[in-house]
Amino acid sequence: MIFDSATEFGARAAHRVWHDRLGWLSSVRPNGSPHTHQVWFYWNGASFLLFARAEQERLGNIRQNPNVTLHLESNGDGRDLVILEGQAEILAAEPPEEEILEYLQKYSAWLTRLNWDREFFRGLYSVPYRVTPTSVTGL
Repeated sequence: MIFDSATEFGARAAHRVWHDRLGWLSSVRPNGSPHTHQVWFYWNGASFLLFARAEQERLGNIRQNPNVTLHLESNGDGRDLVILEGQAEILAAEPPEEEILEYLQKYSAWLTRLNWDREFFRGLYSVPYRVTPTSVTGL
């Protein structure tokens, strides 16, 4: 476990990976420059499940270099930062059904507002990938 729940920061970070809804994932382009984009994610206790559109640049970046960072939203004044470094992996098979259901449940209000059902969402965001964190920092 990368979160030290004995510390205030570790306990807060562990809570936030379960409950936050938005993050910023940075991948590395072939020329070495960063590529950052907003993502939805589901934390299963060991790794994050994310989905991408098949044509998105991040997938090519991950294939070439799996090193990524995932930044959770701050509290609006630059504090309460949680930054996770890790390895991304594009999944060759579908993730476990229970994880997909948990992911969809987490974003159910947003999906409803967008008028997207599961089939529509998965049609758009057809490529599942995982980020396994190796370290966490923040304020």
